[in-house]
Amino acid sequence: MLKGVAYYQLGQYQNAIEFLATPSSPNDYRRLYQVKAYRELNDFENGLRIFMGIDSLSPYLFKEYQNLLFYLLSKIEDLNIIEQAMSKL
Repeated sequence: MLKGVAYYQLGQYQNAIEFLATPSSPNDYRRLYQVKAYRELNDFENGLRIFMGIDSLSPYLFKEYQNLLFYLLSKIEDLNIIEQAMSKL
């Protein structure tokens, strides 16, 4: 996971996504960085797909989670994509 976060910090978002796709703990932190990398690539649909897979959240990440969700939802123009994602909750 640390390599994935390092790649994100270096602006190498595709490498970050690949490293962050490997399951590791803490899962919520790893997934948020994966979503942030998709955001930087303007791939909001995949970001939302990964985002919706976060099943539990550490309290210290709540504000970042909330802001990231709002950002993703504001950038996706196709409401059907949002509806499909929300139906999985």
